[in-house]
Amino acid sequence: MEQHLRIALCMVFIIGYLQAKPVCLNKGDLGLKLLSDHVTCDQSVNITSPSNVKKHCYAAALKGFQDGLRSLNNCKGQVWRIGDTAEALEQATLSPARHVNSTDCQWENKSFAVFVKDLETFAEQFNSGGVC
Repeated sequence: MEQHLRIALCMVFIIGYLQAKPVCLNKGDLGLKLLSDHVTCDQSVNITSPSNVKKHCYAAALKGFQDGLRSLNNCKGQVWRIGDTAEALEQATLSPARHVNSTDCQWENKSFAVFVKDLETFAEQFNSGGVC
């Protein structure tokens, strides 16, 4: 009987931990490799996105990357992957205390290829920054 009680308590703690753990940016879910391999945009396409993102700016940067993806319209190839990546970004949640003014971030106009590389860098930084 004691063994059943121990197992039940362990299960409660494990399930509670898994539910409380925030969502990370899974690079596989973001499909960044597929995005860079199968989507091309005109050279004239410039996307305003964050650069050199600091921890206090994660929420604004996350929204900036989402907005940048949603603003793309002169692209060719498997353009539906852009929407998939934007949806995967929306799955990442931050506490309300992390929502800050976007003026705290540095913003630059970038080509599509640089934008995707910066998004990959941000995902790695977000995952290792103690947010998830």
